[in-house]
Amino acid sequence: MEPAYRSQARCFMPAQTNTVSLSTEEGNVPNSPLLPTANADFQDSLLGILQGADTRALVATRIEGRDSEWLKKNVEFGIDRFNLITISAFDPDPKMALQMANQYLLAFQRKLDDTTKAQAQTRLETFSTGITNSALELNTLQKKRLKFMRDNGAIDFEAELTEVGTRQISLEGDVVRYTTSIATAEVQLIEVQKQIGERPERVESASTTVNNPAVEQLDRNILEAKRELAKLRQAYTDEHPQVVAKLQDVDLLEKEKAAEEARILGASTNTPDSLTDTLTIQRNGLQVRHAGDIRSKEIVEGELEKTKERRIELSVLKAELETIDADIRNVRTNLTNYREREAELKVYMSRNSTFLVIPEYPAEPSEPYFPIMWINLLVAAILGITVGVGLVIVITNIRTYREAALW
Repeated sequence: MEPAYRSQARCFMPAQTNTVSLSTEEGNVPNSPLLPTANADFQDSLLGILQGADTRALVATRIEGRDSEWLKKNVEFGIDRFNLITISAFDPDPKMALQMANQYLLAFQRKLDDTTKAQAQTRLETFSTGITNSALELNTLQKKRLKFMRDNGAIDFEAELTEVGTRQISLEGDVVRYTTSIATAEVQLIEVQKQIGERPERVESASTTVNNPAVEQLDRNILEAKRELAKLRQAYTDEHPQVVAKLQDVDLLEKEKAAEEARILGASTNTPDSLTDTLTIQRNGLQVRHAGDIRSKEIVEGELEKTKERRIELSVLKAELETIDADIRNVRTNLTNYREREAELKVYMSRNSTFLVIPEYPAEPSEPYFPIMWINLLVAAILGITVGVGLVIVITNIRTYREAALW
C-alpha cells in the first residue's frame, strides 16, 4: 500500500456572540471563556459549508496538482467528542497534506468572515440610507414647524395659552362683578324710586295765618239772630213757631261756625324737597352706573367670547405643534439610533476579528498515517487463522462426505 500522510486542523464556533458596543461595556467585556457550541444543527450547518462544492472548488484553485475530485476523496470532516470541527487531509506528500488542511481552514474561516461582514456591510448601508432619509425628514419637519409658527404668529403656544387662560379667568370675574353690580343697582333703583314716590315734590318753607272772615261774619249773624230771638221771646213763648224757627237759625249758624277755622293761612312759601332732590341725584347716579355696567358687561362678554375662541384656537394649534414636535422627536431618536448602530458597525468592520476559533492548526506529518504496520500484521494474522480454520473445516467436511457416499 502507498503510504498516506494526514494533516489535521481543529476549530470551533463559540457559543457566545462576538459583539461590540459604543454605549456600554456590558457586551464588550468577556464574562466567560469561548467554548464550542454543542448545538447539533449548528454543527451540521458548519459541516455543510465545509463539504460544499464551492468551498472545495475554492481550495482546489489554490493547490497546484490537486483538483476538486481529489479533495473530495482525500479530505474528511467531522465532529470530535469535544464538539470541535476536524479537518483531516490525506496525501502521499506530507507537505501537500499540510497545504490541503491549511487551505481548507483558511477557506472556511474566510467564508464565514466574508459572509458575516457582507451581512454587516448590508446593514451598514441600510443604516447609512436610514441616516440620510432621517436627516432629510428631520430637516423637512423642522422647516414645517418653523413655517407653522410663522403662519400663526407665535413663538411659544404654551406661554400664550397660559396668558389667554389667565385673561379668560379675569374676564369671567369681571362678568360676575358687573352682573352683581347691575343686580345691586336694580335693587337700589327700586328702593330709591319707592322713597322718591313717598316724598312730596315741594314743601312749605314759611307761612302766616289771619282771622277767618267767614267766622267773623258768622259771629255777626249769630249775634243778630240772638238779638232777634230775644225780641221774639219778649212777645212770644218758646213754643211759638217764630221762636222755634229763630232757635233753629241760631243753631245752624253755630254749626257753620264750628265747621270753620278761626284762623286761616294768609301767605306761604314753597320750596323743592331737599331729600327728594338727594334721592333723585342718587337715582340718576344709579341709573348711570347701571347703564355703564350693562355696557361694560357687554364689552367684557364680547372680549370673553373672543378670548374663549382664541383659547380653543391656541389649544388646537398647540395640539398640532405637539404632533409635529412628537414627529421630530421620533425622527431625531431614529437618527440617533441609526448613527449609533452605524458607528458600531464601522468599528466592527475596522476590526480584523474572526468568528472561527482555531485551537489546533495543521502540522506537517512526520510519518505516514497509514498503512500502519502492526495493524496490518494483526489483521493478516487474524485473517490467516480464520481462513486456515475455515479451509480445515471445509476439507474435513468434503472428506467425510466422500467416505459416506455409495459410489
